[in-house]
This record gives sequence, C-alpha cells and structure tokens, in this order.
Amino acid sequence: MRTLNTKKTIWDDLKDLPRNEKIEKETWQKIETKLSKPKYFINVLTGFVTIALVFLIFALLTSTSKEEMAIQQASEHVLESVYFLHDSEFDQFDVQPSSWYTFIRINDDEQILKEFQNQLTANKKVVAPQPSTIYLHGDYVDLILKYPNDSLKKYKVLLSEPGYIYDVDTKEWYFNDHPNFENTVYKLTREQFTSWLPMFVLFNAIFTTLAEKFLKRKYKVKKITYGGENTVAKYTIYGSTILLGFILFLFIFKQFVVHIFWILIIFAILLTINIMIESKYGQNKAAIYMLISSSIGLLLFVLFFTLNL
Repeated sequence: MRTLNTKKTIWDDLKDLPRNEKIEKETWQKIETKLSKPKYFINVLTGFVTIALVFLIFALLTSTSKEEMAIQQASEHVLESVYFLHDSEFDQFDVQPSSWYTFIRINDDEQILKEFQNQLTANKKVVAPQPSTIYLHGDYVDLILKYPNDSLKKYKVLLSEPGYIYDVDTKEWYFNDHPNFENTVYKLTREQFTSWLPMFVLFNAIFTTLAEKFLKRKYKVKKITYGGENTVAKYTIYGSTILLGFILFLFIFKQFVVHIFWILIIFAILLTINIMIESKYGQNKAAIYMLISSSIGLLLFVLFFTLNL
C-alpha cells in the first residue's frame, strides 16, 4: 500500500499566511501605475537624439568640405555668391561659405555681384597701409567669394581706410581705386534683417501666454512651478534654464560664429536634463509642457536673429 506524503511545502506555508486584501489591492495598483506611467524623459531624449543625428547627417552632406580645394583664378569665373561678416579684426577670419553658421550673411544679387567682380579688376598690389596701426586696429568686413566651380576667394576689406583689400590666401595687400568701389562694398555687405523677426517675437509672446493659461486650466493649478517640492530640483531647473538663455544670448551679443548644430546640441542637453528632473519631482505635467514650449520659443528667437533667414 502506497503512503501519502503529508509533509507541508513552502507553498503551503505561504497559503496559510494571513492576507490583507486592501493592502494587496493598493500594492497592485501602485505596480500597475508605475508600469503604465509614460517615460517622458526617455521619449524626449530619444526624440532629441534622433533630431540631432538627422541634422548632423544633413549638415555633413551639405558641409563645405570643398573649401580646402585649390583656389583658381577668380577672373575665369562668374561670381556666384558672397558670404560676409562685419566687425572683424586683422588677425581674425571667421567667415564660412555656409549659411548654417551664425551671423554669416550671403548676397547672391546678380547685379551687385557682377558690379563687384568688374571692380575687382582695378586692384593694384601695394604695401601694407602705414603706420601699422591703421590695419592692425582697423574696421574690417570679411568676404568669401564663391564661384560656380566651388572655388573660393577670401578677402578682408578695410572699411576704415576705403580702397584697401587684404588677400587672406596670398597674404598680400591691394588697393582698389575704382570711384564706386566703396559704395559697391556697402551694397554688397549691407545687412538686411528679416521682416519676420518682429512678427515672430509677437507670435511667441502670444503663444506662450495662451499656452500658460491653457495648461493652468487643464491641470487646475494657479501657478506653474518647476521641481515640485524638491529644492535642489527646483534650483537645478531654474538655474539651467537661465544658463540656456545666457548661452544663447551670448551668441547674439558676442557674435560667435558657430555651426547651428552645436547650438542645438547645447539646447537639447540642457532641456533634456530639465525634463528628466521635472518628470521625477514635478507635481503635474503642466510644468513639463511649459518648459518645452518656452525653451523652444527662446531657441527659435536666437535662430531667427543669428541666421540668414
């Protein structure tokens, strides 16, 4: 006759433990909430990384790698466009043959370009202006002349002593005695700021105000604050937001010539950090959405102001 094994297992002991259905229900609800909670910072980080990679690929495809190619004689080609930058010094040449750099302007007016190219034939080689302080501390506008075969020519036009031109490639001085040369340089390098900038500033202010009112009503809050009740999180978010604004406006006042890619990288990193902190310590989603909208508005303002839009 077969004997039954009556020894209790650990599972039997677990079944005999007292149960609290209320606590079990609350525990499962917490688990389900954590599992179903959208991971905002992961989605935002993924989005910014994707945008950054796409932009980097695009920038590489449209980069100006041809800048290093041998420069051919300018008189053999028709001038296609001129990239220029004001307020330069003698030992400084920051112009890039691309409108993806901040403060780099482009002129592709065929009539002005033709006039300027014809006047360049009046260049005569001379010695550097004397005394040396005239050119060492003079006021320059830097030019990159681009031709259809992608060859480039780099000049520094000395505005404080009209007629003097410095060839950056050959390091030689020229003097242009054409009677209309100064006026043509002015027309060629005249900065025409976009008429869309005032409209954008007004639109951004209206959009930010409406977005704030909408978020307050939707999430039933009187004031949108960042960082919740955590003091460290609060100061970190406000501090990095101020830092973002300082960095972006620094590009404007100092006129740093940098590729737009690096501005987007700085913006993406700081904004992602803020969103990650806010998603963890914030009390509602209103602050996250307000943080995103206001930061993007600040970024677009800087891009409109610094790029040739």
